[in-house]
Amino acid sequence: MKKRLFNIMFSLVIMAAMNTHHAMGQVPPLSANVVLMNSNGNPSNNFSLNEPIRAVISLENVGIEDIYAATGITDEDFRVLLRFTLFHPDGTEETIPATYQTELPDPPPPPLNPCQVGEPVQVDAVDTLPSGWERTIDPFDVLNFYPLDRTGLYEVMAVLSMIRTYPQAVLQTCEGVTYAPLASANFEEPIVSNTIEFHIIDDDDEDGFFYPQPYGDPPDEADCDDSNADVHPDAVEIPGNGIDDDCDPETPDQVASLPGIIVVEAIRYTFDRNRRPRWTREPVAGLPVRVYDRSVSSCIENNFPAAWRNREAIWWSCNPPQATGETDASGMLSLSVPPGRYLVIGGDNPDEDPRNGNEFYVVRPVNNLQSGQTRRRYLQFY
Repeated sequence: MKKRLFNIMFSLVIMAAMNTHHAMGQVPPLSANVVLMNSNGNPSNNFSLNEPIRAVISLENVGIEDIYAATGITDEDFRVLLRFTLFHPDGTEETIPATYQTELPDPPPPPLNPCQVGEPVQVDAVDTLPSGWERTIDPFDVLNFYPLDRTGLYEVMAVLSMIRTYPQAVLQTCEGVTYAPLASANFEEPIVSNTIEFHIIDDDDEDGFFYPQPYGDPPDEADCDDSNADVHPDAVEIPGNGIDDDCDPETPDQVASLPGIIVVEAIRYTFDRNRRPRWTREPVAGLPVRVYDRSVSSCIENNFPAAWRNREAIWWSCNPPQATGETDASGMLSLSVPPGRYLVIGGDNPDEDPRNGNEFYVVRPVNNLQSGQTRRRYLQFY
C-alpha cells in the first residue's frame, strides 16, 4: 500500500499519455459530463466564496450498441479527475491542484489468460457497457478536494482515466470471466468531458453586493469595487469625486459645466461742434466680433502678451477664434463660450484690407468668466 496524492496534475499526465497512445479504431460513444450546483441543488455558474460547490460527474454509453471496456471503469474515483483552471486578470492561467489524499494499492499488472493454451498472453478483464449504460457519481463538494479559495473566473472539466475498449470478436470467456487480449484494444485514450466556466465571488466590503459577478436568486447587480462599501449599484453618484459610485459608467461623474455668456454692445460716438448735444451715439450694426482664448497655452499668451497693443495682429494671426458673430441692428451680440479668460475684439474694417489704414479694432478683456455667468462688454468707436 502506498500513499498517493491525487491531484489535478494527474490529468496532465493522462493527457501526455495521449501522445503515446492512439485510437486504433473508432472512438467509442462514451460521453462524460460535469454539472456544478449551488447549495440549493440548482445548476449555477456563480458561487459565493466558501459556499459548497457540488459537482455531478457522469459517464454514459450514448450509442446504440454495447461497448466492451476494460474492467475498472465502473470503479474509477471520478472525483479526483477534475481539472480546475483559474484565469487571472493579467491574462495568465493557474491550474488548481487537488489536495485530497487517499491510500490505494498499486495497480496490478495485466493478468495472463488463465485459459490460454500455448504461449501466455496478457489480457484485460472486460465489462460490457450496454446502450444507455451510465455511471454517475453522487453530488460531492469539490471544496473537499480542491482549494478554490480565491475569487475570479474558473474553468473545469473532467479528464477520465485511460479507457481501453475491445471489439467483440476478440472476447473470450474463461471461468465465468470475459477477457480480451491486451494487444487487441481498438481504443486507448482518456475521455474528456464538457467544459464549464464559472465565477467564485465575494462581498469583502459587506455592502450587500457581490464581486465580480451578481449573486442571489434572483441575482442582484454586481459590485464594481469590493474594497469600498460606499461603492455599489444602489449608491448615489457623487459628481466630481473621480469614483464610479453607482457602478454605472453611463452616470457622469463630472459636474456639467454651463457655458458663460459674453454680451457685446457696439456704439459709435460722433462729435459735431455745431450741434447740440455735440456728442451723439448710435449702435454699430453688422460689426464683426471675435472672442479669442487667453488661456496659458493660447496663441495670444504665447505670441502677444501685450494684447491691447497687438489687436490687429491677433485678429489676423490667432485664428480660429473661440467664438465669432456680428452685431444686430441694435448693436448687440451674445456669444456663448466655455468658462475661461478671453479677449473680445471688434473689427471695423469696411474693405477687409488690413493695409490701407482705414481699419479700426477695439479690444476688451474678459477675465475669469465663470460657468453660467453673463458678462457685458462695450465696444466704443469714436
